[in-house]
Amino acid sequence: MGSLRDKLQRLDPHSPSNRISNDEPDVAFTWKEQLAQKLGVDVLEEDNAFIFIKEQLWPVYNDSAFSYLQENGFVSHALHSLLGFKEKQPIALRQAVFFDLETTGLAGGTGTFAFLVGVGTVEADAIRVRQFLLPDFNFEWLLLKHVQLLFNNYPLTVSFNGKTFDIPLLANRFTLNRMENILDNRTHLDVLHASRRIWRHVLPTCDLQTLEKHVLGHERVDDFPGSLIPHAYFEFIKNRQVWMIREVLEHNFQDIVNMVLLTTRLAAAAEHPGKYLTTVEEQLALADYYYKTRQDDAALPILTRLIGAEDALKPQHIPRVFFQLAMIFKRNGEPEKAVHYLWQLVERNHFHPRVVEELAKFYEHQEKNYALALELVNRALERLSVLQQLTGSTGTEKVVAALQHRRNRLRRRLEKATGRNS
Repeated sequence: MGSLRDKLQRLDPHSPSNRISNDEPDVAFTWKEQLAQKLGVDVLEEDNAFIFIKEQLWPVYNDSAFSYLQENGFVSHALHSLLGFKEKQPIALRQAVFFDLETTGLAGGTGTFAFLVGVGTVEADAIRVRQFLLPDFNFEWLLLKHVQLLFNNYPLTVSFNGKTFDIPLLANRFTLNRMENILDNRTHLDVLHASRRIWRHVLPTCDLQTLEKHVLGHERVDDFPGSLIPHAYFEFIKNRQVWMIREVLEHNFQDIVNMVLLTTRLAAAAEHPGKYLTTVEEQLALADYYYKTRQDDAALPILTRLIGAEDALKPQHIPRVFFQLAMIFKRNGEPEKAVHYLWQLVERNHFHPRVVEELAKFYEHQEKNYALALELVNRALERLSVLQQLTGSTGTEKVVAALQHRRNRLRRRLEKATGRNS
């Protein structure tokens, strides 16, 4: 296949293998037909305009997440939680169109064109990829028309970082061509944001190729650099260079395929985190997201399973798992279970101010056990004082002040209660 450097060194605008000849009498016809043949694409024509379309199937083998979704009709009943949807709704991936744009730049203004629109759909045992390629800026309306027709057959759209870039750009192109913006009022899944919720603190970055490598186990070899894609297209337009645009098509094809596979992995992980998230860090990250967004029904089974496998937890993980479990039970009106998990932390010598505060609240307001609440607060203040002396840490002034305020109130209550009982 050769390295990119070798390919660039071989690049010659006058080479017959890299340039479409225009020596024939019917230049337009020859250019179009030769391009279609060399790129392995079909031609779509209308009103003296034409675009290219390339359609391929990617059979999916030995992908456990894809197989799991396949057995369940590619419907996920838990993915909505990971996506942050307010309404509980099953998500049917067979009704989704996955798309990715290759553009003439990253500015996103009126001068930025989407010259290649890659679209993926889920088939019974494969991923179907259709790529619409623009051979001339004047034919943009025809590309958008075919994209519009395809999108209208699917109620869901899926992208990777599409909310930030692809959707605004495509919507702008529809507007400039005085066409209906079919992206309005559609359910959209942005798998970048869902991926970050699990892997943001686990992987060095959450770009698609990093996720491909570490999550899907796919590593691209000799991939065409994204930074050169606009240059490749302008060479295609100006000098009819074929090989670089062929590389861009392959790059876009891989983006689509891996976006679909990543989405099925996310869907499977949402259904069965313990099976499809292979590390404790990944499961903790997902539970943390559910906890912070108050999706307690989704967080509880993950945290409970991690407690059951406590030996697999690192020491720094234990306080978060036990505390989140306690707070979930408190939010659900089960204070006794909450206290149970808080005491588990105290018995492990985790006297974090939040832990002590929650226990003190329980014993002060519900049990009226002011003595025990006061003892807990005093022990926490002692720990903070020792920590400050050993490390010279600052920033605990507000915490210390709040605990001291609680201690003073507990002392008054204890004195009053003792006076009544004497």
